[in-house]
Amino acid sequence: MVESQPESAPAIQAFYQWKSGTGVRKTGCKGSDNRIGSDYIPQAVLQQYLTTDRIKTLLHELFENTSQSLPNSERVRSHCLRPFAILLSIGYGRMIRHFVDHRGLQDTFLPFTIEPQDFPKSATQNLFEAFRKEQWQFCAVQLEYDMSDDLDDDYILPITAKDEINNGGSAILYKITVDEAYNRLRPVDPARTVNKAPKVSQM
Repeated sequence: MVESQPESAPAIQAFYQWKSGTGVRKTGCKGSDNRIGSDYIPQAVLQQYLTTDRIKTLLHELFENTSQSLPNSERVRSHCLRPFAILLSIGYGRMIRHFVDHRGLQDTFLPFTIEPQDFPKSATQNLFEAFRKEQWQFCAVQLEYDMSDDLDDDYILPITAKDEINNGGSAILYKITVDEAYNRLRPVDPARTVNKAPKVSQM
């Protein structure tokens, strides 16, 4: 059994303070009604904070009093950055070794809506459920043309503002503002144009 992490360690405390600090989060939309008010941490902000050196310090604190060797900090950063942040957030940072060793648990495959085959177990709690609930703030959706609209209600859309511009009975038309880091709502054909803040309708 993997024990929970040493919460009082300085770098782990610094991570908690950073995560709850001002200027780290943005507010997006969530749920079937796309309501504004769900916070997310942009990928670029996470990458800026979790440098290779900071990850190395966190790993030293996590594994200091164990017999396990440290996972490679560069590999954690390049392949498991978001899983590492999520595991730290739920108190199971030491599980990162398992994620590094299993490709299907790495960044490319997030978010998880069903439990992956290689997901680790805990004797003390439903680790997958804790991970699943925590992951969304690190997994804002890239908005693209022709993307699926069949998204779980837990997904956070990086729509930072919604302004109603028309209420036509069965549909409400909004002008939205999209976080540019997640905005791929640009035409494939250069001859087509699109507003910086595209208009969408909500039934």
